[in-house]
Amino acid sequence: MQRSKEDIHMANLKKKTRKRTRKFEIDGVMVTTTTSKVIWGDEESGRTWDDHALRKQELREIKMLQKQEQKQFQDLNAKEHQLRDQQDKRSEAELASLSRAHEADLDTLARAQRAAA
Repeated sequence: MQRSKEDIHMANLKKKTRKRTRKFEIDGVMVTTTTSKVIWGDEESGRTWDDHALRKQELREIKMLQKQEQKQFQDLNAKEHQLRDQQDKRSEAELASLSRAHEADLDTLARAQRAAA
């Protein structure tokens, strides 16, 4: 696919380069470093967007979603624990009630047997 001169020119208009030069001293020697960063412009809105800024925004959103997910998971665990405790108490109460009813029936049968004897 061949790109025309106009396409290349339009792409270059969207492309902006930011250069940053840093000078510092290491062991008495002055060192200069230059870094270049390409920023692409959005021709419709005239705004420029930066891959790093977009990535940071995505990471913030992911972190927020992870926090929400973790909170939901903790809430769900707490609710499950509460429901399990309620179910255990209900089972214990029902078992105690059945045990008392069984003891009462045994006492009634024992009295009836003694009375018949």
